[in-house]
Amino acid sequence: MSPPMTCILCGQSKGRTLYEVESAAGVSKHWKFEIVRCNDCGLVYTQPQLSREDLRACYTEAYYLKDRLRLKSFLEDDIPWLRRADRVGKYARGGSILDIGCGSGGFLRSLDTQRWQKYGVEVSPVPAKSAQQQVDIDVFVGDLREANFLDDQFDVITLWHVFEHLHEPREVLQEIKRILKRGGLLLIAVPNFESLERKLTKEEWYHLDIPRHLFHFSPETIGKMLRKANFKILKVRHFELKNWYGFLQSSLNTFGFKRDLLRNWLGGRLEGSEITWRYRVQIYMVLAGLPLLSVMVMLLTLFENSVRMGGTIEVYAENDKV
Repeated sequence: MSPPMTCILCGQSKGRTLYEVESAAGVSKHWKFEIVRCNDCGLVYTQPQLSREDLRACYTEAYYLKDRLRLKSFLEDDIPWLRRADRVGKYARGGSILDIGCGSGGFLRSLDTQRWQKYGVEVSPVPAKSAQQQVDIDVFVGDLREANFLDDQFDVITLWHVFEHLHEPREVLQEIKRILKRGGLLLIAVPNFESLERKLTKEEWYHLDIPRHLFHFSPETIGKMLRKANFKILKVRHFELKNWYGFLQSSLNTFGFKRDLLRNWLGGRLEGSEITWRYRVQIYMVLAGLPLLSVMVMLLTLFENSVRMGGTIEVYAENDKV
């Protein structure tokens, strides 16, 4: 085991390894990693962390591809995106909004053009091209700090499952603080490392997604990071429609099925020689048992949400500028 890296939250270099894991399916190279918890502040991180160049290679076209999705509307598009727009609308009725890691622009497309001026930032040109084709969305391709937005430009900034992918989340928060208006809304959605799902499935947790997820936040650790950046936390939301799907995939991983089997099948991420007869047999087994398993997992998901241990969380914060 390698010595712990310096924690980005508290600056200490004392930690213990929780799990040893390999890179997720869909990553061309097979590395070994450690999931480490800082002894001082409790932040959990992936070690080692790949360079930006190596990490960029882990975001293949298949990672972003939507057209081949089975059950597309339920898992990725209309219903979840519209619900997200409704939740933002409870805090802000309109204005300028920036979606960091906007992908192909699904969330921004769901917003009312009459009420919102829509901006996006996306590091990958593949999904960004789709977002740029929307006439009412202004998309910058690259890193947030390269976009050179104006001071106090935005009323709302969102990061939907992007924050855990960032090499330097604290520096990104500083830039967000500069470009977000005083009293503006920041919304960050991340997997919850302290969820019941993770506690039960451990290193088989679907949301580890190694090596793409560099940090693994809990309500406590993301709260510490936001408060250090002078953001005021308004609410932490534990319920998400798709949490049952993550719990389902984590359960299949734990039961010994090929890792992320359902995700890769639904996403069309495996092709050709990767689809072996064993893979097909496991898919048929999963589909046969899906009705019963889905009910069991849904009950667990409702329970974890009720005790505020949801598989993913959304943190709503206000820019308390100083």
